[in-house]
Amino acid sequence: NHGVRVEHDDNLLITGGYGPMGNGALEPDIISPSNYVSTARGFLEGRAMAGLFQLPPGYTIAGGTSTATPTAAGGVALLISAAKQAGIQYDPYRIKHAITTSARWVEHLPAYKQGNGVINVAGAWEILQALDTAPMVAITSRAPVIHEYSHLLPTPHEGVGLYERNGWAVGDRGERTVIFTRTSGPSQAMTFAVSWAGNEGTFSAPNTITLPLNTPVPMTVVIEPTKSGAHTALLTLRHSSIPGYAYRTLVTIVAPEALTAANDFTIETRASIPRPGMQSFFYRVPEGVATLKVDLAAGQRDVGLSIIRPDTRQTGRFFRGQQTSRRFTRVVADPMPGVWEIRLTDIADTRTFDWEQAKKEEPVPPTSATLTVSALAADIALMGDGGFMGSGTGQGSATHDVWITNRMAAFTGGTVSTPVGSARREGAMIGDKEQQIHEVEVLPGTTALVARAFNPSDPDADLDVYVYNCTGSRCRSSGTDADPVGDEFVIVRNPAPGTWKIVVDAASVPSGMTFYEYLDVAFNPSYGNVGVADLPQERTVGARWTAKAHTWIAPAAHAPGRVPYVAVMVQGEGLGGDPFLLVLNELVADVVEETGADPEVYD
Repeated sequence: NHGVRVEHDDNLLITGGYGPMGNGALEPDIISPSNYVSTARGFLEGRAMAGLFQLPPGYTIAGGTSTATPTAAGGVALLISAAKQAGIQYDPYRIKHAITTSARWVEHLPAYKQGNGVINVAGAWEILQALDTAPMVAITSRAPVIHEYSHLLPTPHEGVGLYERNGWAVGDRGERTVIFTRTSGPSQAMTFAVSWAGNEGTFSAPNTITLPLNTPVPMTVVIEPTKSGAHTALLTLRHSSIPGYAYRTLVTIVAPEALTAANDFTIETRASIPRPGMQSFFYRVPEGVATLKVDLAAGQRDVGLSIIRPDTRQTGRFFRGQQTSRRFTRVVADPMPGVWEIRLTDIADTRTFDWEQAKKEEPVPPTSATLTVSALAADIALMGDGGFMGSGTGQGSATHDVWITNRMAAFTGGTVSTPVGSARREGAMIGDKEQQIHEVEVLPGTTALVARAFNPSDPDADLDVYVYNCTGSRCRSSGTDADPVGDEFVIVRNPAPGTWKIVVDAASVPSGMTFYEYLDVAFNPSYGNVGVADLPQERTVGARWTAKAHTWIAPAAHAPGRVPYVAVMVQGEGLGGDPFLLVLNELVADVVEETGADPEVYD
């Protein structure tokens, strides 16, 4: 543990694959040791940590899945070697059964992160020997699954384990049915003892279940979450004739904290992060949010922050803002509604030796941090006749009063001046699994590139947008919006000049074909400017204020098929004053209606 005393003998590193699987299946099967002294290339200097150790050439301390996996493989090799010497059977089924059913359970780790527990070679060897004469009994299970992609399962919203990421809140009480089927073993019915591992009181079920051969049998599971977060446990069936256990499945529900008007769309949490370790928080983000803002203040230690979408994808490439000291803001534009996860981690002890802490007898204390999550949204509208001057030549000016209304959480910020954009708008048909590619030539000085795919005629269609920077020798991904629900929106700030490509991917179109609206916009001062007179300040929940917006459309030439795009931007300030985009609203409809301007200027 890099020279520090820790609270637990077993500490789960932040790398690895956590369950449940998309069908609710129990994963990982096991966890395995890592972060120990191991061999390395002998011609390289051994690893060092200042003040703690200097390893000789050919040695290192390796950590992560690349160490845990071969460690587990070595354990399996020992089992196979012993089975060969003892002359007992060791087919893949028996090896997996022995490894998974003998794993050592770690009490302080959640079930969805450790699976069956830590690989235990001695225990696995005992079970492998017993399996040589034990009956072979196979059991399957079916249970409800509800998450962003559960409709795409072979049987929609059903899997092998109970997994509901949506639909639960603290204080709820409900019942779910898990169906077990025994597909092998004796012809007479078998009665199994039912037990739980990792259950903190959220789940309950009968103590036994009787399974005839090839007959589905339902079991009622009662669910009562009393605190927010992920609730998970292993539901286990045991029989005296079967070494280890007969069958095990994972049961998981998430009861998030909801961002609502009742809490002003802001939740502040005083976190206590294990050292080393990870702590997760779950939030329900409502419909209509323009920006999800996450503030972290972590005192004197480095704390890692990860933001996980409802479909479990990380949002690293969507982060906005820059870290300032240990107080920083991250934002996600156009967040999909649903249950989001925020992970905080402290693994600084794997990089730096804390010699003062190492001299103490007690374990290292957890790391304190303040996590604040806010849902932001604002409406923009034009009021009054601004005396627009323009013509069909695509140039002109106007001055308007812009009304801004803060619909959700309080923030510091205001409207800011924005270049006019050059836009391509079109309606298109796209088929299931089809991809359509659009090229955009970005001029020097462009401040932002926006790509959207929205309003599909098939309400169940899942369209995704990918933005690629092709200004170099090869195209590189610069932004993605692949949410399974809602419109797709990507913004790239200060894109490099040159050729960019935007891909609309019809990931799923149940009707086979759908109409949708496409838009891309390159904002550049050469196309004009929307000058706004406004000062950043605290905007409370429900605040409404005005600003003067002067629109000037330059007589610049647009590429064929492109037209001017006039918009107003509301910008917020994160911790340390780092700016972020809150909302970008087009003013075309209001300008044309209020001023009587020639629609060709904008449309």
